[in-house]
Amino acid sequence: MANEFFDFQENTRARDVSCPTCECTQTITPVTVLHSDTDELEKLFQGHLNTVTCSSCHAQFRVQAPLLFRDDEHRFLVYYAPLEDRGKWDEAEKQMRQITANVFGNASLDELPDCRLTLTRRSFIEKIALHLDGLDDRVVEYVKYQLYNNPEQNVDAVRYELLYDFTASDDDKLAFILFDRESGTAQAATHIPRHVYEEVAEAFLKDDDMREELEALFSGYYVNVEKLLFG
Repeated sequence: MANEFFDFQENTRARDVSCPTCECTQTITPVTVLHSDTDELEKLFQGHLNTVTCSSCHAQFRVQAPLLFRDDEHRFLVYYAPLEDRGKWDEAEKQMRQITANVFGNASLDELPDCRLTLTRRSFIEKIALHLDGLDDRVVEYVKYQLYNNPEQNVDAVRYELLYDFTASDDDKLAFILFDRESGTAQAATHIPRHVYEEVAEAFLKDDDMREELEALFSGYYVNVEKLLFG
């Protein structure tokens, strides 16, 4: 696992990238650290963060770079390590444990931030959106697991990735978008009543035994339904 995937600087390191269309070299300084309520975060949600217009052929392309979202007030971090093989999440999680151990040293559990690891830009955005909307991502991943296993939903876990739709405007529903894993395009949408999420959250989070079960299902930094589906 290359350390470059976890080499987070405060948006100050320039790098050379090649245009995928004409291979002309561009020197850019990609954004690698995001904070709440910033223009960079809005650019991420709009799909414009770290996009470059080639100075030669004028083609636009996105620069792949690791990203870190920080909410210092609520001690919450989300890491994005852009790996080609998402099946190596366990290796990425091991690397992240080493990095955070170096960063936080001998800090107590109460002093450690709540950390998440993501391996795709889509899931990175999702984790941030869930956090900003006050939703527990572990409960959401459990809900996804139930949707994948519900024959009435008919969602193929191998083909489709379910992601929280933070753009949905209906407060009575928790909406999800189905992304085709191969093409990366949105194919369909589904939802559950909001009260279903609230009931599941209450069941898991207000009972110590159930909370421990939830933490066991989604232990570590990589909190993702794929752990249950393909682990």
